[in-house]
Amino acid sequence: MQKLKNSMNLRVSSVKLTTLYLPQMVLSGGETEGPLEILKGKLVKQKTLIYVCRNKVCRLPVDKLEKALHLMSPPIPRVDE
Repeated sequence: MQKLKNSMNLRVSSVKLTTLYLPQMVLSGGETEGPLEILKGKLVKQKTLIYVCRNKVCRLPVDKLEKALHLMSPPIPRVDE
């Protein structure tokens, strides 16, 4: 039952992400680790996690799409006075 729930979470998150305009985003997911070096050691069985990575460095994983979207937001530029 948990595997089905996690699979559904992944599908819902994937559909939501693909409806957004994020031209530099690469979406990868599955039940195996995959061949990409950046994915090594990131698979957690029975859990849907989202990693936001920039310049080959990944933030800590989150389990909610809204949190991942917040991490994807560009930083607000500082105005030095």
